[in-house]
Amino acid sequence: MGRPFLSRSALSIEAQDRIARLSSRAGSKSLRDYLAGDYLILYTAAEGTAYLLAIKHHRQLSFAFDQHWP
Repeated sequence: MGRPFLSRSALSIEAQDRIARLSSRAGSKSLRDYLAGDYLILYTAAEGTAYLLAIKHHRQLSFAFDQHWP
């Protein structure tokens, strides 16, 4: 379930560094991400067990505040 996390390339140097550190810590485990509604879930699975690594809310309000806030 989900897509391989390390198959996408990072666009910034900071993201490349964090992904490199994460992949070195994960070793041979498969890192995957999954979108569930407004949340991005990062997990790894090994030997029939799923390990939750992070849950992030990825939805943001628009910057057109006059339309959102009367």
